[in-house]
Amino acid sequence: MRCPNCGAPGQSGVCEYCEVPLEDEEPVQRVVVEHYHFDGDPAPGRPINNDPNVSPKSRLVALLLCFFLGLFGAHRFYAGKWASAVVQIFTFGGIGIWWCIDFIMIILGCMRDRDGRRISNWHL
Repeated sequence: MRCPNCGAPGQSGVCEYCEVPLEDEEPVQRVVVEHYHFDGDPAPGRPINNDPNVSPKSRLVALLLCFFLGLFGAHRFYAGKWASAVVQIFTFGGIGIWWCIDFIMIILGCMRDRDGRRISNWHL
């Protein structure tokens, strides 16, 4: 039995320290649950991300956009980087060099969105 006031263990019906009636201990069952959205959220089944440094954008979408339309800056438009995306359109992805660097950065999870958050989650 434990005291509900101070938490001290006790044998008799009253706490020796604060003279409060003791309560029987009930076993505490702890359950670890993965947190997922399933209740009409715009992203059902997607893990909850509480890290403010990680973007809600999908790394897979960015990678596919970069692979197929990277020379036109589609992945940068997706990340919200409008100015550099327009520059990529007129330079054809920096003559392919800028496109290649962006492709590698997305694969490594180093690409950042407009707010400076890493695009690192593979979810759709």
